[in-house]
Amino acid sequence: MSRKTSTAYMGIDQYGHHYDIGHEAPRAWLMEHLGVKSARKMYCDLVHAGKPYGTVHTGWVVAGHWISVYRVLPLAQTRPRRPGSRHV
Repeated sequence: MSRKTSTAYMGIDQYGHHYDIGHEAPRAWLMEHLGVKSARKMYCDLVHAGKPYGTVHTGWVVAGHWISVYRVLPLAQTRPRRPGSRHV
């Protein structure tokens, strides 16, 4: 039986300010929190061995803040331990 869990998000801007977004849609929450009606996607170049090979969406630019958004995952295991397992 699988349990559906909601995803939590957090953001960090270029000044080091933290945004605890919680379980809401990150873009909508950031725009409401910063009092604006638009946001632009922010991308980061992927580079391997000095050669560019693509881009990835990393967050949003909202009200002059370049906010990188991260998914927060629980450190604790979500599935039951097997008998005899040494991991805590």
